[in-house]
Amino acid sequence: RLSIGLAAAVAVQLRRATATRSWRDLGGGAHFTQVWLGVFPGSVAELISPPTKKRAQQAGGDSHIATDPVGRPLFDSLQEALHAAVLDHRDNEDAEDRRPCIARLLNTLTEISGKLSLSELENLGCLQRPSLCMLLASSPCPGSLHQQCLRLLRNLLASSSLFASAHQADSDENLLLAAANLLVVPTIVSPGDGTDLTDDTKEKQACRIAALELFCRCIA
Repeated sequence: RLSIGLAAAVAVQLRRATATRSWRDLGGGAHFTQVWLGVFPGSVAELISPPTKKRAQQAGGDSHIATDPVGRPLFDSLQEALHAAVLDHRDNEDAEDRRPCIARLLNTLTEISGKLSLSELENLGCLQRPSLCMLLASSPCPGSLHQQCLRLLRNLLASSSLFASAHQADSDENLLLAAANLLVVPTIVSPGDGTDLTDDTKEKQACRIAALELFCRCIA
């Protein structure tokens, strides 16, 4: 199958770029994957399918290879890349390259998650490490990635098991609490009392709207 072979090749390149912290190459690989799966949405269904009988037999005693979707290496490499790009702070000089890379990874994972059924969403391990929580915990500003995070979360939290996992997380890694913090409404002040009215920004307003959409989706 062409999709399976292509997914395996992309996964290898993504892992190589992640290991060498080549953020531009990683972002390029993520963007390629997003375009590919966007233009050929049927490829996602193929990648989420169970392994063939031959592949399961070749796996021998490896139960994961025998039962995991054939596209699992690609899904895992995207998630590992996201965690590395967000949580790796060894060199702040590469921040300008990391941010667009993270944005493309978020967009790609959103593209994939939007094409999966509720039961299939569990194949995405984006919530296993606090990457999204760290992005949401930062203050909204021009160029921040809050809205991309919230769009991905809207897809992921449609799964009851992923919602339960997020809900039960420790407070410092709880995505729902991080999203709820974006709903804090600034104090209403009178124009003539000397208070700085610039504290509320359009970025914060957009984040509040996106967070409200997230919670409305969760309780629907």
